[in-house]
Amino acid sequence: MVRAFSYFSQLSNIAEDLHHNRRRRAHLKAGSPPQEGSVQLALDRAKEKNVDAAMLQSFFDKALISPVLTAHPTEVQRKSILNCQLIISSLLAERDRLRYDPGRIGRNEEALHRFVLILWHTRMLRTSKLTVQDEVKNGLSFYDYTFLKEIPKLYAGLEKQVEERFGQRLKSRRSWRVGSWIGGDRDGNPFVTHKVMLDAAERHSATALEYYLAETELMSSRLSLSTRLVEVSAELEEFAASSPTKR
Repeated sequence: MVRAFSYFSQLSNIAEDLHHNRRRRAHLKAGSPPQEGSVQLALDRAKEKNVDAAMLQSFFDKALISPVLTAHPTEVQRKSILNCQLIISSLLAERDRLRYDPGRIGRNEEALHRFVLILWHTRMLRTSKLTVQDEVKNGLSFYDYTFLKEIPKLYAGLEKQVEERFGQRLKSRRSWRVGSWIGGDRDGNPFVTHKVMLDAAERHSATALEYYLAETELMSSRLSLSTRLVEVSAELEEFAASSPTKR
């Protein structure tokens, strides 16, 4: 009974998040006024108060917004459960795009039943205690589909909205930085030694580097523009010439 209500709560949270996203898209499509708590509304209020682009730039030059991941002793949710929840969330989001395709919506329904059943038959609690290295690995698994992808979108969206309202491009790329206590909590966790902390820092660096390498490889396959058809800057020519790999 306890497991059933626990999973019901998890699935309800997923559905609620997707509903909020659906409502946000509906407001955008309808051209509704900016919602309370949105960046758009904050910028509109700043403009009403005669805040100009230079003042905004000064603010973002000094601002630091840092979401910080933490590991807590009571965090017992297993990565296998988190992965299953991500798949269920993706399948639910897909349903909005498949409403006029009965064949695909049927396959989506079958997949949802399958992964809810997998979730039900997955043990909720761990039988062994995580090491700090395990906690670091679990924490880093969130980066690929959250921070590394979404923060650049936030930058681009903010800069576009400022330009639309104030007529000037904003440089806000130093304001938002992701933080983490996992593997670096030297005060509260006796298992975090200097070696563990160095290993955590190296893993974080490797995660960022591997992501950007993959993005660069993807970009190289998609940007097929020819210098016979488009002009590029001298800086880009020099940067390309410095690459040890020629395509």
